[in-house]
Amino acid sequence: MSSNKSKLFLAAAVGALIGAAVTALFTTEKGKKILSDLKDGMDGMKNDFKENMSAFKEESKDSDQFNESKDPQT
Repeated sequence: MSSNKSKLFLAAAVGALIGAAVTALFTTEKGKKILSDLKDGMDGMKNDFKENMSAFKEESKDSDQFNESKDPQT
């Protein structure tokens, strides 16, 4: 039974620490800057991904056209 109590206490302590960290991110100036930096980084990654996907689609389209022109069955 004491093992269950210690697990419950540990879970409550970890939950409290996580809650405090999240609160700090949303209320302090430093936390707001961190969140802003994360958002900017994610936006950059999203834009890079979109650009890479567009380039990949164009390259695969060009590759398909090249392969069709070399195919003797067409």
